[in-house]
Amino acid sequence: AQLNAPGRERNMFLSSNWKKQLKERKKEPKKRKKVPENRNYLSVGGGEGIAVTAGKTAIIAMDCEMVGVGLGGERSALARCSIVNFRGEVLYDKFIQTLEKVTDYRTEVSGIRPGDLNSPKAIPFRQCQQEVSKLLERRVLVGHSVDNDLKCLMLDHPKNLLRDTAYHKPLCPKRPKALKKLVKIHLGKTIQDCEMPPTKAMAG
Repeated sequence: AQLNAPGRERNMFLSSNWKKQLKERKKEPKKRKKVPENRNYLSVGGGEGIAVTAGKTAIIAMDCEMVGVGLGGERSALARCSIVNFRGEVLYDKFIQTLEKVTDYRTEVSGIRPGDLNSPKAIPFRQCQQEVSKLLERRVLVGHSVDNDLKCLMLDHPKNLLRDTAYHKPLCPKRPKALKKLVKIHLGKTIQDCEMPPTKAMAG
């Protein structure tokens, strides 16, 4: 019994010491994970990524600018895509290289010039399609005649997640109204009288 006594004392010391350390660890404040300083960059689709000035929200708005292609520029092709979040902060704004030769830049309406589409910053259509598709996932999309924008992007979006101001009954109870008219009536602002970036128009 005497030979076992030191062992028992040692075990008792270890047991009490372990409990003491456990209590001290509980008192220590939990270390917060370091957040990267640069949170303004969202990489998607293995491309260059999207320049982001703020986080994505459950509701986003999109506007696409078209240029004319084909004989007389009668057919439309995507030339610029802009997306803002619920707070009007820019999530995406890029010029897109057209798949066909541009025959009418429609500058007075689109604000697009040859230099915009010939710029090294203009991205391929496929890249834009992938990046925008990623941004739209599981989000409510607001736009004016937004089906036309989705069509030029060759993208689909669930109908229950679409909010089209051209067909929103409180805004257009009888028939669709031009965006210019809606903005003048409800916001008291004038748009489309001069070249204006889509992101500025959407942000109000």
